[in-house]
Amino acid sequence: MIAPSPTDLPRGERRLIVAAFLSLFGILAAQSLLETARDALFLAQVPIARLPWMYLAMAAITLLVTRISNAPTGGGGRARAAMVPLSLAIGAALTAGLAAALSRAGVAAVYLLFLWSGVFSAHAVTQVWTVLGESLDMTLAKRLYGRLAAGGGLGAVAGAALAHLLSRHFEARHMVWVAAAMLAITAIGPAFTLRSRIGVAPIQGTTGGAARRQRSRLLEHPYVTRLLLAALIAGRCRR
Repeated sequence: MIAPSPTDLPRGERRLIVAAFLSLFGILAAQSLLETARDALFLAQVPIARLPWMYLAMAAITLLVTRISNAPTGGGGRARAAMVPLSLAIGAALTAGLAAALSRAGVAAVYLLFLWSGVFSAHAVTQVWTVLGESLDMTLAKRLYGRLAAGGGLGAVAGAALAHLLSRHFEARHMVWVAAAMLAITAIGPAFTLRSRIGVAPIQGTTGGAARRQRSRLLEHPYVTRLLLAALIAGRCRR
């Protein structure tokens, strides 16, 4: 059976899905710009032998930030949703600060940009998916997660294409300014809309005891079992 398109959803749910799609698009587009600028600046100013250490440091910091951000918070889904535009706004300000520092601080700013680009994107994307995971029931998630993931994929492609165009006419540090602007637009646009839709739209198909029973049976669902098995196999293959 063909899954319903977003236009078949109730209006409140449709707005939530569009906001999530555009939020992921903006975050991943900005991330592509940051990665392009980061790699160009790093390879031009820092010995390549230090690259593995930078990735290790990025992974460690990302794990720490993710662990902190996933700590229980009061207010549930609404509180987490409110953090999405705030995090993006702060991220845009810090990214702009790094862009300004690149012209003065030299190598130190390049190190910070390298770490920041990986940590922030992982944190922001995780926030959006966490909000969606707390807001959509299993049936709706199975229908829509593929389309939502496409928002991030399209954003990454669009960001890479824009970075290619900008690299022909501007220095790498100017891409960081563009990434900061893109994050700011995402914060005050789709991310703010995402925040406002949580708790307003009737986006859960089950409530109360039924919802608790659904969560208790989550790991028994064949769809979830296949996802966990695929993740386990992928982790083994990487080793």
